[in-house]
Amino acid sequence: MKARLLLLLMGSLFSPAATSRGEIFVDEADLALARPRATDFSCVVLLGGLQSGSWNVFGSAVAFPSPKVPNGSQWVLCAAHEVAPGSFNGTYEGLRVTVKEPGGYTVLERGYVDKVIIHPNCSPSLTAGQGVDLALLHISNALTRLTPAVIYDEPLPPVVLMYQCGYGLYGVAGTWPGSFDGAKRAGCNIMGDISSIWIESQYLMCSFDPPGLYDSQSGEWQLSGFDSGGGGFVNTNGQMRFAATLCLAGPNGNYNFYSRSGVLPIAPYLDWIYATIAAVEQPKLTLRTIDGALLKLSWPSVASEFLLQTQETLANTNWATADLTASDDGTNRSVILTNVGPSRFWRLAKPPGPASAGLTIYGPTSMAQPAPKVGAGPVWNDLLPHVPVLER
Repeated sequence: MKARLLLLLMGSLFSPAATSRGEIFVDEADLALARPRATDFSCVVLLGGLQSGSWNVFGSAVAFPSPKVPNGSQWVLCAAHEVAPGSFNGTYEGLRVTVKEPGGYTVLERGYVDKVIIHPNCSPSLTAGQGVDLALLHISNALTRLTPAVIYDEPLPPVVLMYQCGYGLYGVAGTWPGSFDGAKRAGCNIMGDISSIWIESQYLMCSFDPPGLYDSQSGEWQLSGFDSGGGGFVNTNGQMRFAATLCLAGPNGNYNFYSRSGVLPIAPYLDWIYATIAAVEQPKLTLRTIDGALLKLSWPSVASEFLLQTQETLANTNWATADLTASDDGTNRSVILTNVGPSRFWRLAKPPGPASAGLTIYGPTSMAQPAPKVGAGPVWNDLLPHVPVLER
């Protein structure tokens, strides 16, 4: 049976239509007809990083519903270990996502990342199978040649048939993967809540058959390098819905197909995802008193392109940028208001013209380069002999 390596991956709330619920279909008698096709997952995109003038493959990502782009996306979810400081991908000067023709190699469009927002509970040491391995990427230009994922927002059952898709390397059981060919592939496996001294309970694991953690099924595969950040989907009422981020493999020491792999269900982190998107697109000002006297005005750090503006009366349409220096604790930007007079109004506004170029990373800053120990525990799916691989 062929298998494929995969790589690891992850205001106001927007419309409930962005999420959907339903019965999960697991028809084991008909799995041969249920083998997924990569063309079924338009939302899975290729993630690349700019390093020393070249765009190299970093992994995969999934286009998330965007409130301001109803027929496309301006956000993708990936695995934090693809883009976090100290990751295996190393340092980079830029990030982009590539949308390809369904089932083909033709590039339809590219989006350039201007914000990387890492989940606050990501493992500081990027240890596989621990913490929350998720990052949200904001795209400066809207992606319109894809269909964003439909979100599965309920807890997954202890055992579930999951369809998976990513840009991982291809190979066969028991072998090293081949070279990157730029193709998106899909497969399936049965994921379970497996007790392990290495893997924390928020992850679901599977094992390629043989030895097989559960019964084998048609289309079974294993994750490999560059599948990281890809999507795990469940079939509910006949529709594939995004339920988990592809994350890790192990604990087999030779990192081939003959090992376990794992995913991180996203339902427990949807509140963080939606709140983060709202903080960037529709940030809110918060006013509170300090010591019963001073006034402190705060807004989300991720809304970095917004300016604090002020005026004395709403009858005046000429808002002025506040001449105040803001402090930033990594979560919120704040200013102390003094001598503001009897009345004053404040707002956040984007300056006219194109957004400034550049890339900003938000999240834990205490991340260190992990030290892989062969055979000692699980590893990220992209921990293969790591050399830069050019995008295709």
